[in-house]
Amino acid sequence: MSRTATHEQICCSFCGKSKHEVRSLIEGGCRNPALSQCVFICDECVDFSAQVLADLGILGPGSVASEIRPLP
Repeated sequence: MSRTATHEQICCSFCGKSKHEVRSLIEGGCRNPALSQCVFICDECVDFSAQVLADLGILGPGSVASEIRPLP
């Protein structure tokens, strides 16, 4: 977790769900935490994005994202 993000304010930058509403959050975009806010994406938004790309034909059967499966 970055120095600028606290436990209370961590949420998905795309859907706004808190870390308590999703299974996992991936942190990114924190090249310089002192100057900019970190970006997070939840597992649900990753799944949705992969489905959109698959529907558009951008992801093929051999792509890594096409192999993403929900956790049991």
